Amino acid sequence: DKLRLSPVVILPMDRFYRSLSKKEIENKQNHNFDHPDAFDWKLFRSTLDGLVARKNVQVPRYDFKTHTRENKTDSLAAADVVIVEGILVLYDNKIRQHMDMKIFVDTDADLRLARRIQRDVSSRGRTVNEVLEQYCKTVKQSFEDFVHPTKRYADLVIPQGGSNTVAIKLMVEHIRTQLKQRGIETAAIESAAGENLPDENGNF
Repeated sequence: DKLRLSPVVILPMDRFYRSLSKKEIENKQNHNFDHPDAFDWKLFRSTLDGLVARKNVQVPRYDFKTHTRENKTDSLAAADVVIVEGILVLYDNKIRQHMDMKIFVDTDADLRLARRIQRDVSSRGRTVNEVLEQYCKTVKQSFEDFVHPTKRYADLVIPQGGSNTVAIKLMVEHIRTQLKQRGIETAAIESAAGENLPDENGNF
């Protein structure tokens, strides 16, 4: 239910981590969660296929403390606008083909690390030392090997993250134009999305 913003829905890629095997769990401190192989691409593609076809879909739940997929799923309703977000959403060609606008948010490395520490400690049951160790072992190199190269596929690169109001304004206007060309009422979508979409000045 938390994902539903009808007529706008958000599909987070981190819902599609694959469950670790018993052997992988025993060696989880060395597992690379930022590698493409960490994700269930088949399920990710089929779920997005369903949303693009205006179908309701079931989105898996992933437990970041046990590193396994839960038995329960969340229903995600069909919508006019689908926002797909995640570190490797531009990595797969089949996923990219569904995108009307591809965006790469280029954030400073220190800020990325700070956000990861805050997220993993507050919601994923990890300590600061564990996050830093993982960052040095796998995260930093995986960003260089797999995430950063996908920048070349982006239609819009937003430097400085969410603080770049000029780039965000351009993005918002492009989305509004695309929606109007398809006869979709933007006011209803912006109202439904609430604070998830910036205003005409780029403010969230």
